[in-house]
Amino acid sequence: MKVLWVTQGILPVMLRAIGRPVGIGGGWLDEPAGLLAADPETELTVVSPWTGKDVLHRSLPGMEYYLVPEAYMDRMKNPGKEHRACCKQLLEKIDPDVIHLHGSEFAGTLSFIEQSDKPKLLSIQGLISKINSDYFYGGIQVPSWLGCFLPWNIRTYLPMKLQHARNKWRARSEMRQLQQVDAVVGCTRWDYTYSKMINPHLGYYKVDYAIRREFSKDAWELETCDRHTLLVSSMAVPLKGMHKAIEALALLRKKYPDAKLRVVGHNIWAAKRKLGYAHYLYKKAKKLGVLDAIEVLGPQDVYGMVKALKSSHTFVLSSFIENGPNSMMEAMYLGVPCVCSYVGGAMQFAKEGKEALFYRFNETEILAYEIDRIWQNDELAQSLSEHAAQRAKQFETFEQVYLKYKEIYSDMQEQYKR
Repeated sequence: MKVLWVTQGILPVMLRAIGRPVGIGGGWLDEPAGLLAADPETELTVVSPWTGKDVLHRSLPGMEYYLVPEAYMDRMKNPGKEHRACCKQLLEKIDPDVIHLHGSEFAGTLSFIEQSDKPKLLSIQGLISKINSDYFYGGIQVPSWLGCFLPWNIRTYLPMKLQHARNKWRARSEMRQLQQVDAVVGCTRWDYTYSKMINPHLGYYKVDYAIRREFSKDAWELETCDRHTLLVSSMAVPLKGMHKAIEALALLRKKYPDAKLRVVGHNIWAAKRKLGYAHYLYKKAKKLGVLDAIEVLGPQDVYGMVKALKSSHTFVLSSFIENGPNSMMEAMYLGVPCVCSYVGGAMQFAKEGKEALFYRFNETEILAYEIDRIWQNDELAQSLSEHAAQRAKQFETFEQVYLKYKEIYSDMQEQYKR
């Protein structure tokens, strides 16, 4: 069977092949891609966008890999004539039996969806059409367009408003994708519900997220963690709720003067002139007097993430929406006590009160209370840790994901023949 993967970013296997830094993204696709590539019954081809001017091709072990030039508007709004022509040539050359598109957040995949009649499968990573309309601002009261242009708001709110408006392009392209693919891969009631609302005729295949094996080879220990330290996994956008974690930190500092908040991921505080959400967070932390208690770790590879989680007393998922909470699942693998917002698919991966503690995403006081419960009660921390690690053993492995993909491809091919 000839399978075409279309990804939103370049997989590590290709980055290494062309001599580029691997970075921190794409690792969760690398292993199933490798397993499919090693399968004698599968011919795998991967296509990813890049900023180069020409198509770049590499023959890698078990797979063919192509990088396709993609301009900003191709990616953000609608693929242009050159992008479509390039992708059409690849489709004719590859002649896949099944097309598997990983992620719907960017428009470039429309060039493959709208120019092929072969079975098309879309893996849902997040539904930006729903997220952008309801959760983007993370509960922050952003002024109207007129208010954003006032001198005292222009640095903070206008960049956020512009980003939200730009995301509407991506949301419209996602709606087009979901209207035209044959089936989706998801893993939660949340993505099932909203994908079916967009297109009731979609086929739906359930495949849970697999977590990189490095997280199962180590374990959190209460005795060696940094007491009164909480970790969050992103400060990039408001919907991740970093501002709520800062508010909870301010409350905790009244009881624990040594309390600290660490954050991994893109460092939006790195720029000297902070704009948008970065400026909003900085002002909030300064106003609440906790700026010196926040440590921004920046992007981390899998080993850096393991180290950051092991050194934390508590992991906090402060998001206003999550589909499949990978960062929470990684923390559970290590046995880090978790406090998580009651959103999206998070509740499907941990039992309340046994494997994690939950709170409503906008209730900062409850977030602080649940963290305090862990910090003042070592027995509770140990119990949450042990039960979380046990639950994590039930999460799917990359081998199971690969086998499910093969079953899905065969099923879709049979339906196409009929």
